[in-house]
Amino acid sequence: MIVKTGPLLFHVAVGVAFLFPHQRQAIEVILSEAGDWLRYTGNCWIVSGVGPIQGWAEKLRTVPGMNTASILIVDIGNEYTGYLTPEAWEWLKKFRPN
Repeated sequence: MIVKTGPLLFHVAVGVAFLFPHQRQAIEVILSEAGDWLRYTGNCWIVSGVGPIQGWAEKLRTVPGMNTASILIVDIGNEYTGYLTPEAWEWLKKFRPN
């Protein structure tokens, strides 16, 4: 059994050409159930919460228009790199310092 300390971080990507404001809002209401989240592009979020990531794709499929969308949810471990805004890096540091 693997036991992780601290909050779980996971990445959510919704593969649609365009998200309407009501869809984005509905997605963010669902993601708020997990805890805190950061949307860093129009269709990608990093979520901090507790518990397993299983089941989140099914919850997101309940948003109107998402029943055929590609949805990817990936656990973020302790290593990550990339190019984000300074605000996004600060948000990540709340949950994964260094």
